[in-house]
Amino acid sequence: MFWLAFVVALMLMLFSLLTVPRDRAQKHGRVDWIGGILLGLSLVLLLLPLSQGHGWGWRSIATIASFAGSAVSFVIWGLVERHVREPLVPLMMLRSRTLMVTHAAGLFIGFGMFTTFLAISAFVQVPEELGYGFSASVLETSCIYLVPAATIGIITAPIGGYFVERFSGRTALIIASVIGLIGFVQMAVLHSQSWHLILGGVVTNGAFSMGYAALPALVVAEVRPEETAIANGVNSIARSIGSALGSALVITLLSSRILDNGYTPLSSFTAAFIVGAVAMLSSTIIVIVGMRRRKNLPDPRSVAEIQRDHALTLGAEWAIFSDDN
Repeated sequence: MFWLAFVVALMLMLFSLLTVPRDRAQKHGRVDWIGGILLGLSLVLLLLPLSQGHGWGWRSIATIASFAGSAVSFVIWGLVERHVREPLVPLMMLRSRTLMVTHAAGLFIGFGMFTTFLAISAFVQVPEELGYGFSASVLETSCIYLVPAATIGIITAPIGGYFVERFSGRTALIIASVIGLIGFVQMAVLHSQSWHLILGGVVTNGAFSMGYAALPALVVAEVRPEETAIANGVNSIARSIGSALGSALVITLLSSRILDNGYTPLSSFTAAFIVGAVAMLSSTIIVIVGMRRRKNLPDPRSVAEIQRDHALTLGAEWAIFSDDN
């Protein structure tokens, strides 16, 4: 799987070299190497225990030390960034209420996306003899249950862009969160037939695609043009943290209770779907309460950036999940 991902990445690099026009550098700035190293260290120390905590043990020295090291590194990074002339991430940007709500929504959407993929993948491979599950092989899991959810983004991403242009990024994000909530509730209640899981995956992943279309528009509208890349990068980090949290929590739920036959009980899968529903409900509430309504519609340039950012982000995160799976 890693070699397959390498070939895809190599093809993308070659296509980019052949087709993407060369940019003309207009000005040069300094690279904040110290800020980059500290931020990278902080994120590694945060994401590593989130992904490995179920194996290390949540009370182990390695897990606790990693979390503590991450907190200390973040504090040092914040102090350093306040005194750097050209910081990697301007801290003033993090004081924007709209941006913070957008990043929080991105975290919940990333959480929900990996909750869907991991819970469905594990559920359908449980033997039917146990009264739930569908005895699916790894190939059947990918082609029958996950591919429809992955390809629905081709349809829902442009719809999300339309909602952003026609209404606002806030409205599109609320709609996406509500649809995701409906999908998780449906899977928590209905999971006795194959099409229940396929439909739930399509609905939730369609919602995530719409949400990913709205997030960059909200970021672009809130920052100066020269800060667009930085703000979108922070939002991408928030989504990655959400994905790691979702993965860690789902794996913990599914592995904390194992039956005598070696399989996870149905109640644990139901709990995972409920947790995903709570994440989408949280996203809906914080956007409604914390984000102000905007009367002005985003300009066409913002909508174009939405589509580019969505295609790159969703494709990259789907590749990451495929490697993990």
